Amino acid sequence: MQANFSDFSCKRAFFDTKHYPRGFNRSGDFSMREAQLLANHGVLLNELTLGKATPANAAQERLLKVVQGEVPAESLLEKVWVKYLQKTTRPTIRYSCSAPASEGGDYSSDEAVGDY
Repeated sequence: MQANFSDFSCKRAFFDTKHYPRGFNRSGDFSMREAQLLANHGVLLNELTLGKATPANAAQERLLKVVQGEVPAESLLEKVWVKYLQKTTRPTIRYSCSAPASEGGDYSSDEAVGDY
């Protein structure tokens, strides 16, 4: 089932300056076509996903089912939106170059330092 993009028309352009400060098309995560779809339809997709808007047609209801994981994404717009959500909502793993200090550890002695 291909969703008609006009089912998700919106007059405002969608920007995500938190995750994509230079835009979707310059991020490397999305193709030019995908970035254009996000910019053109992302406002409504985001409002539907967050519950700020109610579905006005069957295509929008289907999108909510896709976001909730009830049905697989089939249309290009559904796939792009799922891809966007995966990129922006998955937790970021951060690594540190230092090890945590052991409890009660005293690093003032030179016992552990050997001759080099």
